[in-house]
Amino acid sequence: MVLNSSPTVVEQLNDLPIKEVNGAMVYIRDIGHVRDGAQCRPTSWRRDGRRSALLTILKSGSASTLDVVNRVRARMPSVLATLPPALKLDFLFDQSLFVRASINGVVREAIIAACLTGLMILLFSGVGAPR
Repeated sequence: MVLNSSPTVVEQLNDLPIKEVNGAMVYIRDIGHVRDGAQCRPTSWRRDGRRSALLTILKSGSASTLDVVNRVRARMPSVLATLPPALKLDFLFDQSLFVRASINGVVREAIIAACLTGLMILLFSGVGAPR
C-alpha cells in the first residue's frame, strides 16, 4: 500500500521539503542525509594517542547494574592473569558510579524527610510542652 506522495525508496526521503525560508524551500538533504542502515562503527580505537581495543559490556533489562559491574570487577584478576603484562586494562563509562550516587542521594533525602517529619509530629503533638 502506497500513500499519496510517500517515498518508495529511502533515498527519496532526502527530497522531502521541511519549510520555506525567504521564498526558498529547505529540503532534508540541505540539513542531513537519509540512508538505510546502521551507523558505521569504528574498527580501531585510540586512547591517550595509543592504539586500543574496546570491549563493551551491556546488561540485560532485568539485571542490576551494580551486580553486573561487581561481577565483572571480581573476574578481572583472572582475566588479567591470562593477558600479557604490557597490556593495560581500564574501565570506561562505569555506570555504577551514577547508580550508587543516585541511591545515596535517595537515602540521604529519605533520612532528612523522616527527621523533619518526626520533628513536626513532636512539635505539633505537644510532646514535651510545659503543663
